[in-house]
Amino acid sequence: MKILDVCCGSKMFWYDKEEPHTTFMDIRDEVLTYTDRNDVRKVEVNPDIVADFRNIPFANDNFDLVVFDPPHLIHAGANSWLVKKYGKLNKDTWEQDLKKGFDECMRVLKSSGVLLFKWNEDQIKIKDVFAVFEQQPILGDKRSKIRWSVFVNEKACDCIKKACELTKFNALNGGNKMSRKKDRKRKNFTIFLANGKTLHFTNVSKKEDLIDEKGYPYLVLHYFDKRINKQRTAYFEMINGNVIGYAEDKQ
Repeated sequence: MKILDVCCGSKMFWYDKEEPHTTFMDIRDEVLTYTDRNDVRKVEVNPDIVADFRNIPFANDNFDLVVFDPPHLIHAGANSWLVKKYGKLNKDTWEQDLKKGFDECMRVLKSSGVLLFKWNEDQIKIKDVFAVFEQQPILGDKRSKIRWSVFVNEKACDCIKKACELTKFNALNGGNKMSRKKDRKRKNFTIFLANGKTLHFTNVSKKEDLIDEKGYPYLVLHYFDKRINKQRTAYFEMINGNVIGYAEDKQ
């Protein structure tokens, strides 16, 4: 599990401020003091990496979870303790800045990853922020002033959409004839694993190349196991490096 918090600030909502799976990022690296009700308080912004959320210095498809908690204020004085604590957006460019940040979060997020977005509606309504993102979350808090929302990567949405389209196409055309066509005689297959090992299957009566509900391909082999004298089925995911290929053995 790899997590990126792109606007970690003082890590206020983190139970473990040194969470080992997480890279903490912020545009600031400083210790600030402010007076709150006659009490002098301190804010420590100590990220692992100093960077701007509009230009995240990581490769594409890198993180399983990205946390995006940008500043929510556009109207506040430079010496305001809220600005010192949470930061401030430019009132003239906040839309472009948030859009760049959202797109950057999605870029470094894996296709199977999740973006966790936090927003305070004190000055900008969250519906206006979603309009800037040009994407709606799949779930989130709809009532409180502070909103948590969950986004999935559009790359994953595209895979699901393509899988649904393929399923509809197959249904209209009598099914996936190539993947579901029965072999006329039993065959032998060799599976090449990503770790360099191979698996050999004999007496294979049927092979299916299918796509699951998330749009990921997988291979199904139906074969007769002579050791137990029974028909068996083997499943192999063709993602995450589990399988790198297969071959039909010549007889």
